[in-house]
Amino acid sequence: MFQIDKYQYSIGEHHGQSVIWVHFPYNLESLSHLREHVKARWSQSKKCWFVNDISIIGSYIVKNGRERILEL
Repeated sequence: MFQIDKYQYSIGEHHGQSVIWVHFPYNLESLSHLREHVKARWSQSKKCWFVNDISIIGSYIVKNGRERILEL
C-alpha cells in the first residue's frame, strides 16, 4: 500500500505537461517506495521528483491535504 503521508505534493508544469511534484527528504527507502507505486521521474532542471497529473486527483491532494485522499 502506498504511504501517502511520507511525501508532500504540489501541482506544477514541466516541459508543457501538467505534473504533480513530489517532495520528500531524500533517502533510498522513500525513493524506492515511491517508484514501486508510481512512475516517478526526476527533473534535473527542477531538482525534484514528479509524476504526470493525469486526473483531478492531483489537484484534490494538494487542495485538501493528504488525509482527505483516503476518503475517496
